[in-house]
Formats: sequence, structure tokens, C-alpha cells
Amino acid sequence: QANHALTFKLDRLGGADHADTSFQLGVMVKALQRICEVVSLTTSNLNVYGHEIRNLLIISCTEFEAQCKGILIANGYNKQKMSTNDYVKLLPVLKLGDYSVRVSPYSDVNDRKPFVNWTSSKATQSLSWYDAYNLTKHNRETAFSSATLEHAVDALAACAIMSFAQFGKLPKGEANTQEFFSLIDKPKWRSFDCYTKMGYSAGGWQAIHYPFP
Repeated sequence: QANHALTFKLDRLGGADHADTSFQLGVMVKALQRICEVVSLTTSNLNVYGHEIRNLLIISCTEFEAQCKGILIANGYNKQKMSTNDYVKLLPVLKLGDYSVRVSPYSDVNDRKPFVNWTSSKATQSLSWYDAYNLTKHNRETAFSSATLEHAVDALAACAIMSFAQFGKLPKGEANTQEFFSLIDKPKWRSFDCYTKMGYSAGGWQAIHYPFP
């Protein structure tokens, strides 16, 4: 099953890209699993914060940035310095707000919908986990408590969703991301938003850039 992301991601899809994304996600999942050996991932512990949790939040958000930039650049969106004002352009195209994932080993935690409140009018503040990353990255001493377990989990869930939106599946990676995150909700695509193999040879595909404003 294809999805709309492939209509503008095809020109940079490849084994290395997918493998690198899968490996990085696996590394981050393993980091969260190590944290959960010390702090149980339950609803009552979501506001816990600490240095390892902050590190995971920062790494996950930089991975999210890298994935956003990769898609935009692949489509000819040339801007020397990008921010959430640019990344949010992916929200309607990938239908990111329609995704939700479950942290499978920890049923006490609600399904995560990291993009559900994202808006272009407040591109950073409406993405609470990214806003927390921004605060604690630039000023750890005064914003250390923003690096909560909940924000780290949501940032990692966002990376998993970005991977699915691009490649059509959750990767296994170094740790089995498919076992840690379960895809609960995903967008519904119209037939003309999808690629089809019917009537086309493998050599007949041509990458088309998405016309980002």
C-alpha cells in the first residue's frame, strides 16, 4: 500500500536512507528502554525529568528536524536555515495529525498523538514536546524540568510516525521499533494520492517534487 508521502519522497528513497533512519530509531528506542529500567513508564511518572531523559529528548528532536529537512530539500525547498515555520508545511501533506501510536509494552500510557495540536500560527509552541526541547536545549539551568519523560516519548513517537509516513512501515532497526510502537491510527488516502503498479513498468517511474509554498 502506497501513501501520499511517496509522491514527493521517491527521488531520495533508497536502502541507505531507510537503513539509517531505522538504525537511528532503534538506538533511540534502546535509550528509552534503558531509562524505563530506572523510571517506570506509567501515567503517574510522565512528568519525571532528568539528564538522560533530556538527552533522549534532544536527540529525538534533532532526528525529527533531520527528517523534515530531508523531505523539504528533496523537493527543491531551498532555504539555508529552517525552523518549525518550515517543518509545519509537512503537516497537511503527510497528514501527520491523523497518526497515533501506542507504546506497546506500557499499556498504562495513553496512545501518543504528537502532531495533533500542531498549527502554523504557533509552529513551535503548539508542538509541546518540541517547544520543551527548544527551551531545555538553550537554557538547561532554568528549563531543565521541561525535559520530561512524556516529552521524550512524544518526540520519539514523532520520529516513528515520520518514518512510517515516508517509508510506509515502522522500522525494526537496532532495537525492534515495531515491537515498541504500534501504529493505531493513520491517514486515509484517496486513490489518486497513491502510486499504483498497475500498467507501469519499473523503469517508468519519475520523481515529482511537491510544490511547497
